[in-house]
Formats: sequence, C-alpha cells, structure tokens
Amino acid sequence: LYDKNMIWVLSKMCIRIYGSFHPEQKITVATYPSSVDKLFFRREFEIYDNASGEVLAHSSSFWLLLDRIKLRPLRRNVLEGVRLENPELPVFVETFPPAPEEMTFSEDVLISDVKFSQMDINQHLNNAQYAALTEDAVYEKLQKPFNFKEINVSFLRAQTYPDKLATSVTISNSGAFQLESRNLAQQNTAFTAFGTLEY
Repeated sequence: LYDKNMIWVLSKMCIRIYGSFHPEQKITVATYPSSVDKLFFRREFEIYDNASGEVLAHSSSFWLLLDRIKLRPLRRNVLEGVRLENPELPVFVETFPPAPEEMTFSEDVLISDVKFSQMDINQHLNNAQYAALTEDAVYEKLQKPFNFKEINVSFLRAQTYPDKLATSVTISNSGAFQLESRNLAQQNTAFTAFGTLEY
C-alpha cells in the first residue's frame, strides 16, 4: 500500500479483557477484517492462551485508509480484489461505546516526550505507544498496581517526534476511568480513552 501512496490509520479501538497475562505465557492473536461501514474498515482481534485455550481478550478496531500525500480518506473501491468482509465470523463489539457525556479533569498526571524510536513507518507515534501511555498515566494517578477490564481509545490527531503530550486522568471509586492527552505545542487533544479497571 505504501508504494501506492496509501496508508492505514487507526481511528478507534475497543479492547475487552477477560483473563490475565503473565511472563513466559504463550498466546495466539487471531485477527481478520469483518466489515466496511462507509469510510471505516473494521478489524476483529481475539487473544487466547495456547495451553488452556482460554480467551483472554477481544477487540474491535476501526480503521481509515488514507491517501498518503493528501491525507484524505479513501473508499473501498481502491482495494479491488482484497477481501474486506467476513460476515460468517463474529464481531466482538457491535458499536463503539459512547464516551461519557462529561469528561472533567484536574491536573496533568504525566508529561511525555514523543521519541523518534516510537515512530511507525509513517513517522507517526506507533499505536502501541498510546496504550503504554494510557497505562503509565493511570498508574501515576493511582500509584498502585491495577488491571484494565475494558479500554476504549479514540485517536484524534497523529503525533510525531518531537511532540510533547500532557495527560490527565480521572478515576471513579467504581473503577471507571477517563483520560485525555493533549499536545502541548499545538494545544489540542491528541487522543482520549475511557473504560474500566480494577485494583
């Protein structure tokens, strides 16, 4: 795709975690495209333990296909001959959960420098780094170990080296959390996340 000036960009992702992960555990990640809704291409993920077969997590993700030069969304017809739907396979999250109506934050709990080593092939902050930043920010707020049960992330703007992000988190007594991460130079929101955790 890159040679054809097309790139995939992750827009939203919902992860539901049922089991636990531990060092030296062997797992399998199964993934497949499930459907196309207008400009959004859906992909499902299932993670299970190799030894027991226990399902550890499910995820549904929503992707945009962009023109690499113009950064404009492309429609499915540009991928002629590519299988984009598997209606016979399960969809784990039918619709992306709505964000809480009001997201209120106090002080920033984490200031992070975007590093060159964290860039992907498109020179944007790699998607996995947003999950790591979310985990670090929640820990800074709680100051004790915890486990995510559900994470919903909306990727709003691409971040690049050497951006600096300020992240704020609120956590309720029931374990519901909300997070906002802002680009300090541009003064806009880079991504948001919400979900549930236990500690």
